[in-house]
Amino acid sequence: MVKCGAAVLVIAVVVMAHVSVDLGCMDIGPSVIECALYAIGVVGQPSLGCCRELRRLSSVARTTIDRRRICFCYKQLVPRYPNVRDAALAALPRLCGVYMPFLVSRNINCGM
Repeated sequence: MVKCGAAVLVIAVVVMAHVSVDLGCMDIGPSVIECALYAIGVVGQPSLGCCRELRRLSSVARTTIDRRRICFCYKQLVPRYPNVRDAALAALPRLCGVYMPFLVSRNINCGM
């Protein structure tokens, strides 16, 4: 069941990858894959790989436009998966020591 959920997340990221030529949906793929088990509640803490990917994403998203592109990708992806826990998503930046200019959730606000 867990493998199936993670596989669906991977497929969704690949399908969404065409949205941006610059920084965009393709860039969130590794973070989704690495953080999936924590986001759906299978494990109690995000993995080192999850935190590494969130730090990478935070470091490459330097402009407001970059951050909005990433936010819109999450906005499209997260609601598709009812197993994803908003509380887990909200805790990821704090647990990984990463600044995110938006709160990833089902009701994500990309206005920044």
